[in-house]
Amino acid sequence: MTPLQGLLVGDHVEDFFLIREMLERNRSLIAAGLEHARSLEEARELMQHRPYRLLLFEHDAGDDEAVRLVTDLLHDGRPVPFILLTEDADEKTVADIIGGGTWNCLAKSRLDGATLVRTIHNTVALHSLQMEQQSAEESLRRLSRAVEQSADTVVITDRHGVIEYINLAFEALTGYSLDEVHGKTPRILKSGGARSRDLSGNVEGDSRRRGVSWDPERGGSETILLVEDEAAVRRATAEFLRLQGYNVIEARDGVDALALAQEQAMIHLVVSDVVMPRMSGGALAKEVARVRPDTQFLFVSGYAGKTILDHKVVDLETNFLQKPYTLRQLSSKIRKALDIAPAGR
Repeated sequence: MTPLQGLLVGDHVEDFFLIREMLERNRSLIAAGLEHARSLEEARELMQHRPYRLLLFEHDAGDDEAVRLVTDLLHDGRPVPFILLTEDADEKTVADIIGGGTWNCLAKSRLDGATLVRTIHNTVALHSLQMEQQSAEESLRRLSRAVEQSADTVVITDRHGVIEYINLAFEALTGYSLDEVHGKTPRILKSGGARSRDLSGNVEGDSRRRGVSWDPERGGSETILLVEDEAAVRRATAEFLRLQGYNVIEARDGVDALALAQEQAMIHLVVSDVVMPRMSGGALAKEVARVRPDTQFLFVSGYAGKTILDHKVVDLETNFLQKPYTLRQLSSKIRKALDIAPAGR
């Protein structure tokens, strides 16, 4: 096993030799080496070049600033457990030191080989456990992001088959929001009529079946330019609209949308946010109107009504949808916007 390499920070040379001797006498219990830094500056320099797995710091009364600096040093770099060797520190001081990030505290007056070895073992084990927990939490966060952004439908149920979570792709494929399906079973898909006749088998275990049968009256075959800067939302919304029969062109912002509008042979409807970086929805609408006067616009936004009206491009009754909205509400609004398009388009 690789020896545990430690660093003692403090200007008491006699303590360094005492602790090193204790470690050597207890080598059968712990394989550890120890080096010495007389100052924080020296410790910082050594830690930049050597992978220490334990730091012991000598704390004298009134030396709280040094503890803070060491804590900052450890938090800025690779996490290393450290033990504070203190003398005559009151309970409040010890509590403040622990709260600052110290892993353990050991009184010099009780320092002996057995206590030192036990404290090091406990500190290293605690540190290892916390690192594993942090790694697991980070893996869980990455998995959560992957599930949320996945183009495949994901449904999480409890042991009784009651739905607890659905991702954006599920909402896009079925038209159901989490509020509608939470607490229900996948059988809701079988009772949803034209909304999702084919997906229930997939949710209940047939991994080969993917797809949804949609009521054609709710969709269409027109070309829609979808402008959305959040990639996961854009992908899920585009898939939902394609399943309804629409031809969907995706744009990540107004500038991208304008370039695509100039290239395409036909665009019946632009679905766009009102407030966007680089080019607002209003500016996009004016530019598109110059080259495609018959193209309809549907604006979506989470801003308050007055902010939207200030852009002077939105009719709140006909071509605006307030966020947050469900995909079913979006589908209905799109169909209405297309149905009021000028004749002969």
